[in-house]
Amino acid sequence: MSSETFIPHPSCTVASGDCFVAARCIGKCQTCLPAYEANVELTEALRLLKELHEYTLMFRGMTGYVDGSGIDATVKRAGIFISRNRP
Repeated sequence: MSSETFIPHPSCTVASGDCFVAARCIGKCQTCLPAYEANVELTEALRLLKELHEYTLMFRGMTGYVDGSGIDATVKRAGIFISRNRP
């Protein structure tokens, strides 16, 4: 048995705990891109997240949606993330 301890990345998406059993990342949760390509991908992802955020807020205004659901928490978190990472 190995004395090394596996600690999943913060981006881990495997909730079953199988990563602990395998002692390695099995969900490909961590990107493996060179820094430049990762920055390009992140910039595109932020642009898409911003569009989705704006669309969701616009749709909420049209429907009179009431705050409080899981999507509401996600939209608020996305707004914080977008504002922190503006160019």
